[in-house]
Amino acid sequence: MKKILLILAAIVALTFNSIATEIGYTTGNCDRTTPFSANNTANQGQAIRLSHEKIQLLKGHSISAINAAFGSKNTIDNKVTLFIAESLDSEPIVSQEATITKANDWLSYSLDEPYVITGDESELYIGFKGTLIMASYKMLSADRTADLLPGCCYIYNGTEWLDMSGIGYGAANVRAVVSDIEFTDMCMKRTKFDGYYKSGEQYVFSNQLYNFGTTTVNSFDIEISVNGSEPQIIPYTGLELAPQSVYDFTLPEYTSTSTGDVDLSIKVKNINGADDNDTSDNVQSEPVFFYPANMERWLLVESFTGQDCSNCPSGHNTLHSVLSAVDYPFAEVSHHAGYYPDMFTMAEDWQYTFFYASSSTYAPAVMVNRNALQTATSPVSGISKANITTLLDNALASKPYASMKLESAFNPDTREVTVNLYIQPHTDMPTDKTVFNVMLVQDGLVAYQSNGGVSYTHNNVFRGTVTDNAWGVLANYTPGYNVEWSKTFTLPANIRSSYWTDETLKTKGYTEDMIIWPTVPENMRIMAFVANFNAEDCKLNQIHNCIEVKLGESYTHAAFDESVTGVEGIDADANAERNVNVRVENRRIVCDEASSIEVFSINGQHISAKAELPVGIYVARLVVDGKPMAKKVVVK
Repeated sequence: MKKILLILAAIVALTFNSIATEIGYTTGNCDRTTPFSANNTANQGQAIRLSHEKIQLLKGHSISAINAAFGSKNTIDNKVTLFIAESLDSEPIVSQEATITKANDWLSYSLDEPYVITGDESELYIGFKGTLIMASYKMLSADRTADLLPGCCYIYNGTEWLDMSGIGYGAANVRAVVSDIEFTDMCMKRTKFDGYYKSGEQYVFSNQLYNFGTTTVNSFDIEISVNGSEPQIIPYTGLELAPQSVYDFTLPEYTSTSTGDVDLSIKVKNINGADDNDTSDNVQSEPVFFYPANMERWLLVESFTGQDCSNCPSGHNTLHSVLSAVDYPFAEVSHHAGYYPDMFTMAEDWQYTFFYASSSTYAPAVMVNRNALQTATSPVSGISKANITTLLDNALASKPYASMKLESAFNPDTREVTVNLYIQPHTDMPTDKTVFNVMLVQDGLVAYQSNGGVSYTHNNVFRGTVTDNAWGVLANYTPGYNVEWSKTFTLPANIRSSYWTDETLKTKGYTEDMIIWPTVPENMRIMAFVANFNAEDCKLNQIHNCIEVKLGESYTHAAFDESVTGVEGIDADANAERNVNVRVENRRIVCDEASSIEVFSINGQHISAKAELPVGIYVARLVVDGKPMAKKVVVK
């Protein structure tokens, strides 16, 4: 009897496998340590997209079920809404409520009415939406094996659907169950072409293929082309790449002999000796930017500390033991915040606890270039050798985008300080909100420290921003032009810790004289950086490059081109015969005929065309009918 039951079970299993196939972009990896949320909103969702080419492969077959994994089941009534739609913004073709019975595991939901793919659909989206009982829960699950090309997987952040490509989450853990079908389909995953590369150095690019099809792949070719050159073919044979699995491969070593973009194209072809059934996702082709061979990039190490923090002295020692072993330049700033405000705390220090992404802060802590690790909720990490090393390595892999020059002059008789900052973009910035900031830092402040005694030397102490702005100054960064900024100020004899008010002083038991500290010019440093700016998400404020000088000294990054100025390339005579209407509206320069407008001060400073301009004289560089022209504009 037992033998008969086993035979029947085997027949049922074979029958099931013959009539249903799962399709999606995930290997099935469901890690309970990496659920995530899109923008920390209560309404969340996830979907996969089937291109029109894939729909043609599936024409006439039915979708009978949707399988998914969820990072949390804490939705309202543990419910989600499954859907099949032709557009993420349209009414679903199929909509069905389902219950999440457990988190971090695969669940299968049969559709009440299977959907038959007609082949007329331009594309199909299969996924779910749900509402969490608390926005802090992490509902979304993904296979983080490798990234995907655009147009495969999407997440919903409460207001809009976002392509998951390039944001570090990999493939959505969503699959469609279709009636039995056999086809061969390989997907090229998205390699990291946007890293930090310099001309003259050797690099090995790697990538990953995903078997989207239902047949095992035994062989394929990789075709490589650089700047449209004759392709190089690399065969891969003797494989057993099962459906829904991945294959890692590396390309031959490559060295660029020039600075700038190199167009790199990689393609998978000749799969199992034949053309792929769907070639729409077989190629990744995009420019790889190579910086000058002498490109110099600095990292900014920001620590959080406090005089009442008993673990901070040992944390400082750990941090500096790691930093003493690195062979690249960095600047260091210490914020007296994160534990309790102390006698050195500035108003900006406390604002920077924004980077904890929590009302609960701690010290000692550290962040490097304000970069957050992929699985972290914020850029701030506890201090340990492992954490610091990981943060440094992560920051080194990111791109610097620009070189910098920082000049400072100091008159000891008048204590007048003049700061000139020049930022030279090598390539386009990653966001249209890019800022620079300039900070004042002081060493050698001797004062009490818990577990350090009354004569502890506090170094790298943040003493405020020279820009008078905690978050920096927005500017327009265009390759080929410098962003220029200058300020003259008087270095005060003392700096008062600006965090404190009369009321907070009384609460803490401090007196006014306790929070005022002398400025010693030889112990003062000026540090500047250029960075992304995002007021909502602390993980989107990465610092690209920074520079630091002692008060009264200057420094120029090696790759900074001294021949570039803020107004280079403006031809005042070009297009001179064209009469265009350049005017000032709401303190902004406007020209209806211009396809683009760049604004410069008369000393060459590149200014954001979106900024409200102070009274003064400006040069507007316009592009009209594809030709440049320059106009002098007076803002009254």
